[in-house]
Amino acid sequence: MNKLTFTLKKNFFILTLILTLDFEAFAQSNEKPKVAFCQRPEGCVFYDHPFSYKQLDLMFNYLGDYENRKGILTFVTDATGERMNYPDRKRSPKELNEYFGGKGEPLVVPWSLSIHQNIQPEDGKWTIANEKPQVRNCPKGVETQLEKARMIESGNKVFDKPFSPFTLLPAREAKWFPVEPNIYKCILQLTESDVVTTVYDVKVLTPKTMEGTMNYTFKIPNLPTCRIKVNFKYTKN
Repeated sequence: MNKLTFTLKKNFFILTLILTLDFEAFAQSNEKPKVAFCQRPEGCVFYDHPFSYKQLDLMFNYLGDYENRKGILTFVTDATGERMNYPDRKRSPKELNEYFGGKGEPLVVPWSLSIHQNIQPEDGKWTIANEKPQVRNCPKGVETQLEKARMIESGNKVFDKPFSPFTLLPAREAKWFPVEPNIYKCILQLTESDVVTTVYDVKVLTPKTMEGTMNYTFKIPNLPTCRIKVNFKYTKN
């Protein structure tokens, strides 16, 4: 083999390696998070959900750890009925399923807001009552503008059966997550950027009462992140 042939082969190998690494990085950056609900001894069910790593990170307040380090976002119900969630980075889907008592590859099913058994709120006129906003690091005027853009409002409601929280905030950009029976999270981003992010927490208490929190985050250049938290109660008249 002459020197020119060796050089060409060497350069071709390096180029192939670079392209392979770039492709793998691209694939990882576009990889969809895996979400599993697990319970012993039944094992785990995986869901084909609509969320990105960043959205799940923001919703569950992992402070960038989940977006950066990935893992299977695992929701667990223990023997006492206590629930928790954590990113499992030690196991593959098959290993996670078997760890919680299942056999082989886990079931993957379509996403549904009716994953859990839930209270069915009554149709009719509902009234929202907001507590005083808790404001941190925000310029003057943001709170006032926020009140004008309030998403969840009083009025007549006809809820899906089985219940779906989508009726509370029927915005196309709103993505709801059923965390556990009667407890939901929602993330609302009008753009791909996280400059303005809204996360809703809603709990259905009875067929006539709900409560929750609206968390607004504004990332303003050269200023600390502006955060506003508003607790609310939603009651059927």
